[in-house]
Amino acid sequence: MQGTTDDLVPAGTWVEIQRTVLTPDQRAAGLPQETACTPLLEWIDGFLDADAKVGDEVVINTIIGRQHSGVLNRVNPGYTHSFGDTVPEILTIGTEYES
Repeated sequence: MQGTTDDLVPAGTWVEIQRTVLTPDQRAAGLPQETACTPLLEWIDGFLDADAKVGDEVVINTIIGRQHSGVLNRVNPGYTHSFGDTVPEILTIGTEYES
């Protein structure tokens, strides 16, 4: 979680919530044991509906107007994913015949 549970986040702030989609006992049979014993979680970004603190159960409104509820997880979330290291061999694909 980002922030502290003492900081009040004002309504209208861009936030991320977390919610459980499936508990371990609701997961499909046949999953690997490591997967089956963990809940299926989702994270959704949106605008906070009312003042709250990190860790509170909240309602958010997404950019397309849908409402979702979950636990306030992060304030002003960003993106931290990448597509990995550069693979030099693919940098010239399609360019070898241009000259």
